[in-house]
Amino acid sequence: TVPYLQRAFADVALAERQVQGGRAMGEVNRVIQFSQIHRGLSAGMLSGNEALAQRRPGVGTSLGQTMERVDELLKAVQASATTQASWAQRRQAWAVLEPGVSGRQLSAQDSTRLHTELIASQFLFADALMDEIGLSLDGQLATHMLSRSSLVDAMLLAETMGQMRARGTAMLSQGEITPAGRAGQENLLLSAQQASEAWYRNLGKALGADAGMRGRLEAMAKQQRDAVHATLQLAQKELVEAPQASLQPEVYFDTFTRTIDSMYAFNAEAVGLLSQVLQEQATRASRLAYGMLALLVTGVGAALALALVFVRSITRPVRQAVGLAHAVAAGDLTTRVDVQGSNEISRLMRSLTEMQERLAVVVHQVRAGSHQVATASTQIAMGNHDLAARTESQASALEQTAASMEQLNSTVQQNAENARQANTLAHSASSVATKGGDVVAQVVETMKGI
Repeated sequence: TVPYLQRAFADVALAERQVQGGRAMGEVNRVIQFSQIHRGLSAGMLSGNEALAQRRPGVGTSLGQTMERVDELLKAVQASATTQASWAQRRQAWAVLEPGVSGRQLSAQDSTRLHTELIASQFLFADALMDEIGLSLDGQLATHMLSRSSLVDAMLLAETMGQMRARGTAMLSQGEITPAGRAGQENLLLSAQQASEAWYRNLGKALGADAGMRGRLEAMAKQQRDAVHATLQLAQKELVEAPQASLQPEVYFDTFTRTIDSMYAFNAEAVGLLSQVLQEQATRASRLAYGMLALLVTGVGAALALALVFVRSITRPVRQAVGLAHAVAAGDLTTRVDVQGSNEISRLMRSLTEMQERLAVVVHQVRAGSHQVATASTQIAMGNHDLAARTESQASALEQTAASMEQLNSTVQQNAENARQANTLAHSASSVATKGGDVVAQVVETMKGI
């Protein structure tokens, strides 16, 4: 879409540039027209015709003013620096030529040659300007052929007839038709006839491609073709075929001037129509481009709205999932979420809900177990208390036992001591007894002796 819009707006810019450039081309054509008229008047003046000399300064003034308008239009159309510099060269050439003519420093032949060179350079400039503003590359058959016939073919025809006007006026003003002049006019006549055919043929292609153009220009084109044909017949009769000069130079000049001016008038009508068609094309292209832009903006707006709805459809369940997760993390297992749909987020929410429910069951079981553990712990604590009491009692009994054992130990030690003493006494008694036995034995023995 974006490349299409870029091309569409580029087409709009090209169409608008063609419209503005068409105005500049129209003024360039007027410069060429005035240059051609000035060439013919200068040839007549320098050949001694004072009637034509009086008409020359006004044409020169108009030529200078038209050149200034071309300057303004080139700036308005933002012509390239190269194009503006090229036009400045044409203006400088005119500024050099005009004093030489007005001061009668040139011959009629030199004046015609210099004028022709200047006009040829103006044609080259017009051709370059057509390329720059895009008229020579127009893709529409009708406008392309109309611009070609009006801005190229018609101008070449007018230039050829302008040369015939200048040279013929000079010969008639001198009152002599030289063989070289006759041959030159014959060659120009052939070129003019070929240019006329090319102009009418290409114009016919444009009119055949567009009914509106045909209705506006077809009758005028036929009249213009007939006028050109009649004027060329005059040149053939009075200059090519006539044995000597007999026609008044003013009549010849004015006849050619009327035909050339009518050619320029027709050309102006054609260029005006071309500008109108180009303006309509620019308007259509602009409407199409802005219509596409509006559709694009509408589409983007709709896409943004759908994206917002889509994002909300995602972010809302996600927020609910995050809230549920936070509640579970905070220990709240009572949160309830209404899950709808079957997408991934819905499945996630169902999983979280199931996790919450299972955690609630686990917590309930843990809580019940905790109560049991607490009860058992209480009982154990009570048992421990009883055990501690019994242990203290046993410890007291053990202390008493220990005391008795100490007394017993003391008695045993005393008994042992007594036993040792008794043993000693027994040993003593045994010794005494032994001794007593010995004594008794001795008594016995004694008694026996007795």
